[in-house]
Amino acid sequence: MEKVLNQSSSVVFQKTDDGGVLLSIETGRYYRLNSSATDIWNLLEANNSTKNIIEVLARKYNSPVEEITEDVIKVINDLKLFELITVN
Repeated sequence: MEKVLNQSSSVVFQKTDDGGVLLSIETGRYYRLNSSATDIWNLLEANNSTKNIIEVLARKYNSPVEEITEDVIKVINDLKLFELITVN
């Protein structure tokens, strides 16, 4: 079964003209997201799996899954590293 990714409850998101900004309430650190990373963040609100996020973005951007996969995994790994998301 695919693991479900969730936004951390200790993170606040604010949309900007070119993406978004995350604030970790625990650390006080800000993280800037480009528009693609913001799309990933928004999909995490619905408790999605990595596979589902890749499929949704491949359709949205009309791109092959192979092209989207590497970027999505990098963003998700960064979000995990900075404890901005949780994995269930």
